[in-house]
Amino acid sequence: MGMLRHAAVAALSSSLIISLAGPAAAATDVTPPTVISTGLPEGGFLGTETILRPAFSDENGVVKVDVLVNGAFVNSFLPPSGEWDPKTWKWSGRVRIGGVAVGDNTDVDVTVRAWDPAGNMGSRTVRVRTDFRTPTATSITPDESVTLGGVATITPLGLPDDTARVTLSYGFAAEWGVISTATAAPWALTWDNTGQERTAIVYVTVEDHAGNRFGYRRDYKIDGVGPDVYASTNWIPEVIGPGEGVIAVSYWDPKDVARIEWWIDGALRSTSQVARYDFGNVSRIADVEARVFDAVGNVTVVTRKVRVDATAPTVTAVTPAQGALVRGEKIWTEFKATDASGISGGQVYYGGDSAPFAGVRESPYRVSMPFVQGRNTVLWQIYDRLGNVTEVRRSYIVDNNAPYFTVIMAPKNGAKVKGTVKVAVSVSEEYGIARVELLINGKVVAKDYAAAYKFSINTKKYGKKIKVQLRAYDKAGNVTTSPTRIWKR
Repeated sequence: MGMLRHAAVAALSSSLIISLAGPAAAATDVTPPTVISTGLPEGGFLGTETILRPAFSDENGVVKVDVLVNGAFVNSFLPPSGEWDPKTWKWSGRVRIGGVAVGDNTDVDVTVRAWDPAGNMGSRTVRVRTDFRTPTATSITPDESVTLGGVATITPLGLPDDTARVTLSYGFAAEWGVISTATAAPWALTWDNTGQERTAIVYVTVEDHAGNRFGYRRDYKIDGVGPDVYASTNWIPEVIGPGEGVIAVSYWDPKDVARIEWWIDGALRSTSQVARYDFGNVSRIADVEARVFDAVGNVTVVTRKVRVDATAPTVTAVTPAQGALVRGEKIWTEFKATDASGISGGQVYYGGDSAPFAGVRESPYRVSMPFVQGRNTVLWQIYDRLGNVTEVRRSYIVDNNAPYFTVIMAPKNGAKVKGTVKVAVSVSEEYGIARVELLINGKVVAKDYAAAYKFSINTKKYGKKIKVQLRAYDKAGNVTTSPTRIWKR
């Protein structure tokens, strides 16, 4: 875009001298106002447009101000229209050097005259040096072809050494809609458009110490909105297991994404959409932050407090129990466990096998195992939903062999008996006898739990014909019953 001057040089004319009909002055007021300051320092600079902020003192106030250069009238300033108080009128004016024949880089006298309501006039003069050179920039970055992000920096380059201020504003005049101001190199002007998508016209104004100014118009396209990021708990879970974990973010339009940063535990860990990170083997809370940038620097940040669960399941029961005696055509093993993240299942190994015999994923976690007569071993690996594992080994004895009687000391089958009859037996079984029962006429009438197994039978209680049997149980539950002996009384 072309360069625009902020202000044109105005030709001086007698019409600039305007009389003010102020409040009627008392006849006794003959004291002129005191001009405390002209608003320019002695030895300062006067440009083509210089803002003066003089200071006055007068008991009735000031109603008009004149500015002269080398004795020639330049400007006249009046108070604002409407109701006003000359005592409290604070004013500033931009002095435009036009029709006065003054050269550049020349010492001149600037006089400020102040008038009170009674027509008294006071003045003050300072000597300054003229500076009519317009301050310009060689270029302004970024170029208008560049789309600006949410927070952009506009910088005029190649400024003259006497630059006093640069301003970024929405208005043609630097005082209108000021966005940012810089008063020293590197003259960077910050413009925050976070959350906005639009086209905007702005002006960069360069001003030197003498008040000379030059302005540049710029039309920029603005994209202050970060990428549209999708990061549900499926992508960044609330709870994650120990060791290497996988986390990810998704976005609607890949063209909007320039780069991704994964900050985990306070450090940059990955720049991929899908990040792999070793969360360690200790239960804790990990700080996870995904920063997704677009091409103009906007960033969408997703933060999570991720709980690292490194606690293995708590096993409450495994059957058969350690050292248990079991029997049957099928031998079942089962586990019960609890875990804060839930149980995902388990797999069981038989004996010293290197491969699992079976796996289960749903409760009840129960498997029918192969077995041999005698000692058997199983190993359960029990997993929670995050991969933590608890191993439980159980050794148990399978006993499907029935006990057998080695000695039965009792009247023989068909014997005649009377009174009290003594019966004694010996029973053998590899893993032990639980008990021996005495049955008469099909009913259990006595039990003995310790060897040697002895019974006393009062034959008078059982009629003329007595059917006698012995039944032995081993500790696994196997049972043997002796042949029936019939006695006569």
